[in-house]
Amino acid sequence: MADYSIKENESVTDNDKRVKKSKSDAKTIWLIVLALLSTPVTIPLAIALVLVGIGVIIAVVGIIFGLAMMLIGLVVMAFGSLFAGVTLLPASLWTGMYYLGIGLAVLGIFTVAVPIGKWFIDLVIHITSTISKWIYSKVVPKNRGRKIGGLPMKKMLITGVVLVIVGTFLFGLGYSKGGSKNIYWQNGGFRIDNSKYVTESFPNVDSIKLQSDDPIIIKKGNVRQVRVHYISSIKIHKDSANKVLKINNNVNERNSIGFELHPVLNTRRNLVQVTVPNKLSLKSVSGNSSDSISIDHLNVNQISLNGDAEVNLNQVNVKHKLSLDSSGDVTLSRVTAPNVEATMSDGDIYVEHSSFTANKSLITANDSDIDIKGSVFSELRAVSGDGDITINDSKFNRKMTASSQDGDILIAGVNPKLINIKAKTLDGDLAIFGRKTVVSPLSIVK
Repeated sequence: MADYSIKENESVTDNDKRVKKSKSDAKTIWLIVLALLSTPVTIPLAIALVLVGIGVIIAVVGIIFGLAMMLIGLVVMAFGSLFAGVTLLPASLWTGMYYLGIGLAVLGIFTVAVPIGKWFIDLVIHITSTISKWIYSKVVPKNRGRKIGGLPMKKMLITGVVLVIVGTFLFGLGYSKGGSKNIYWQNGGFRIDNSKYVTESFPNVDSIKLQSDDPIIIKKGNVRQVRVHYISSIKIHKDSANKVLKINNNVNERNSIGFELHPVLNTRRNLVQVTVPNKLSLKSVSGNSSDSISIDHLNVNQISLNGDAEVNLNQVNVKHKLSLDSSGDVTLSRVTAPNVEATMSDGDIYVEHSSFTANKSLITANDSDIDIKGSVFSELRAVSGDGDITINDSKFNRKMTASSQDGDILIAGVNPKLINIKAKTLDGDLAIFGRKTVVSPLSIVK
């Protein structure tokens, strides 16, 4: 049966259908395995061949799955871009042509990828079949397989190449004419994002409230009124009665369904820059952000921020408690406040050269690190779940308590005669005043 299958396999020429050839290869591999298993001497070879076959099957299935996911993504992107391009042509010829070109090019890539992927899978099966026939011929010297010819050019491959060329041409033409604009979905159709950068001044503002997914910088500058530089699709308005400047989300991005190219090329496109007069002391900076917040050289009565944003405060003086609740990283550099209460759900917190000398401070980090350097506290309690706590060259007027469930605790550069320190860790190391101790489930060092 194996000899007959080998002959039948060799009779399938390169001009026959590829499906027939692949089926013949698979059948040949199976019959050779059965033939080798029928002879006690060749059983080890058969077992090895079976293991190789299993490996090939796993590899082929993995490749098929990966290619399928990629091709599905390409199809969705292609038809979405084609639909967008066609519907945008009446509104803007070049933008419509730009997205139409993207859709055709991606569709062409999909059309080219299908025969290439199929050819690759057929090649893996054929190579396995050839190796099986070689092994069989060494054990049972009979028919030798001959080399297969090259893969003929398929119509599908030619069509794909043509689509890529046409799509690339339309894409380039639309791009050269300024058609590379973001689009978003609104009121049952695609809309072109014609946002532009604007600079606007707001008089009589003493507070800033954030509800934004965009990066925000608040700093001092040589301006007479609060000045904001932003992209026009971001909603910014002033509550005149309360003298509050409100910074909200980018409306166009909120309605976006993925056809945005500029944010990928320029991640700072949506940056909001707020410049505060040098002599102005703000009453409050508060709100929620999910990107990043940077406050630089500012005097504020109260700061209360929460969300997923990375928070960076540099040379900021806060009159009342500094309150932070973030899942991003927090950096406090040269910050002064009565005390700080920070809850870190995911990000790390780094405090350097800062002062919190009026009230007790609390820093809680669920799964992240706490790093304090060169700072002064009235009293501090630092708690971490799985992260490390590192305190270097810092002063505490009353006492400091540090605890970590699974992380290490390092305290150095602190005068043990001037402070009451309590530190405990359930599953980490303690290093206090340069003395390292591997602790038991509960240890306290005073």
